[in-house]
Amino acid sequence: MDIQGKDLNISVISNITIEHFFGMHINSLFDTSSEINYIPSNGCFENRHIEVMQKSDLILVWLNIRKLSPGILSNIGFKDELQIVYKDILEYVKVIYLKLRNEVNSKIIWMGFEDYFDFLQEVVGNILHNYNFIDRLNQEIKDLLSETSDIVIDLKRLISYIGTRDAYDTKGLYRWNSPYTSDLIYLAAKEIFKQFRILKRNEKKCIVLDCDNVLWGGILSEDGIENISLASNGPGQFFQDFQRFLLTLHTLGIILTVSSKNDLSDVLKVFNSHSEMILREEHIASFQVNWNNKAEQIQLIAVVLNISLDSIVFIDDSIFEVESVNSILPDVKAVLFKKENIYSSLSLFNLSLDFDANLIAIRNNTYQSNVHRTVLKEKTASYEEYLNALDTKINIHIADDLEYYRISELSQRANKCTVGKRYTVSEIKEKISTKGYKLYAVDVSDKFSDLGLVGAFGVIQLSGIYYLDLFCLSCRVLGRNIENQLISYVKTNFKDIKVESCIRTQKNDGLIDLLLLHLN
Repeated sequence: MDIQGKDLNISVISNITIEHFFGMHINSLFDTSSEINYIPSNGCFENRHIEVMQKSDLILVWLNIRKLSPGILSNIGFKDELQIVYKDILEYVKVIYLKLRNEVNSKIIWMGFEDYFDFLQEVVGNILHNYNFIDRLNQEIKDLLSETSDIVIDLKRLISYIGTRDAYDTKGLYRWNSPYTSDLIYLAAKEIFKQFRILKRNEKKCIVLDCDNVLWGGILSEDGIENISLASNGPGQFFQDFQRFLLTLHTLGIILTVSSKNDLSDVLKVFNSHSEMILREEHIASFQVNWNNKAEQIQLIAVVLNISLDSIVFIDDSIFEVESVNSILPDVKAVLFKKENIYSSLSLFNLSLDFDANLIAIRNNTYQSNVHRTVLKEKTASYEEYLNALDTKINIHIADDLEYYRISELSQRANKCTVGKRYTVSEIKEKISTKGYKLYAVDVSDKFSDLGLVGAFGVIQLSGIYYLDLFCLSCRVLGRNIENQLISYVKTNFKDIKVESCIRTQKNDGLIDLLLLHLN
């Protein structure tokens, strides 16, 4: 789902005024006319406000600590007195959050507290005081929200990005209860946009990396392995730090691949033997190292991994290679590698820290073992023989609560084999609680690896009639006839089932037509 252009409903609970800038920036970022409901924190649980929030795609809570406890930041006081105020504010936060979580299923984004607008620093200097009050409070709020996968935005970091002089509006504070500038509210809106994209998970998932002057400094074929720039200090430190960053992306589920005009044996020697390499061969799902053009290498990577071109980001230091890929493969996002802005260029990835390490390990193993599947496919005489040789096994079972996160992720990421419905974990739990609703998980394995949970479908019975609600399958297993086997299972176990409320896109038309043909 492309969230840009989609009408959104956002509720904002606050004790300050942000509406004269917030709506403008949100609509600009989302490229739509969002419905934004501004709700005062005092009285936010009146029935009329609850009804509004229950229709919201997300809820933003932005409380200003000066309004909760005037003077607290400038009052040195005693530790015991501060602790009493601390407990009162934390209890107030808990009451609002837990009540919200009980009343609504929407994603909740909480704006953290900040303490930079502090006049006391003018006379005592920039020293830590108040016993690190704000940071401890934010950490407790973060711990509270993390239990349900809601998030806290670090407002202090946003302010530090533009500086306090550009973040605060003293005139607005005293005239309209509006302490923040348009610039700061834009950064907050941009962060909310980022978090909403992370929630929807409809993003890039693979990086194709050049090697020379990207993973290391220098040209391997000319300089030799002993002379490339890669070290924990000096000029090679940047490349080592960049590899650490890429390894973190790999840990968060991004597929790493290599596209390089080099000799494969030389590149593998660097990955396996160079003492300063952070990335190793085991972290790379596919190596396309030869003297073919980069567009051909990228296309082959997409085929081997069974992923779409529009899920790929290509990184190269050559303007020629970047422009060539842009021209030949417009669906691929090509990024010119520059030391000064490579990290900000990769902000197009939208990743959650709430991840399942075991699931990611299974997924990466699947992509790496696809090389063996490709070899097997080339050795068999027909596609049918290839499928038989894979020895694919399918396990269909009622989903348990430990699988809800993966099913939610799958519903958000699937674009081709899906009925178009995308559910958060909270929405899945709500479905499960509905009488007559059954959610099924689909595990797949073959002779090369366990592919894990790669599919799901949900069925609801209303007035004695079955309806197919959710149906999604990972692109990693497309082309194995699994979708047809799932349709056959549904048809056999739920007589005369109806397919309704599908959300068609150009990518899922074929699957929806297949469902309507066999089930309706």
